[in-house]
Amino acid sequence: SFNGETLMPFDDKTIPTIVSEKTFRDNTWLYGDEVNLYAIEARTALSGLTTAKLTVTAPSGKKVLNNVNAYNDYVFTADEYGTYQIQYSVPFRSTTYKFNYTARVFKEELPEISIAGEFVQTYKKGESLTVPQFNVTGVAEKHTLTIYLICPDLTMQKLSSGDSVELKQSGSYRLSITVSDEYNTTFKSWNIKVEG
Repeated sequence: SFNGETLMPFDDKTIPTIVSEKTFRDNTWLYGDEVNLYAIEARTALSGLTTAKLTVTAPSGKKVLNNVNAYNDYVFTADEYGTYQIQYSVPFRSTTYKFNYTARVFKEELPEISIAGEFVQTYKKGESLTVPQFNVTGVAEKHTLTIYLICPDLTMQKLSSGDSVELKQSGSYRLSITVSDEYNTTFKSWNIKVEG
């Protein structure tokens, strides 16, 4: 006791915080970036330092780092498109506190589109155009490919590779393809001349 008062041991009921000497990098990374995750410290108001673990999960679900000591620096390569999950776990008393962050990986270069094989661009009125197959590179695994044929009267037909369409109008057609994923969109078009 002190001055007639009974002293009680402190009971630290605060939530831990995490701190780092270095700034956490921006939450967007380029595909292929070398990513630095710097050491952190987990602190509580009264108890001081406590342990902390780090887990980094790639968009595919693969564990890049799995429950490692967060008091160390780590470097890894961002080799998947999508959102990485970064989680710091701090066990304190009977609870594990989780601090979650995300980082998106994208690519600066636009996707590239090319026609697979030969593509005829001059026809007679009434002939049929077969929509070619396209090669698309530089896109995420999940992407959308959209093909339109723009006719001389500016009407549009949505098509797919392999479709056959009769060219009923004379003049200039345009075959346009758009490729998009979560990160980029690009398009390319080819002129088609119809005579007669």
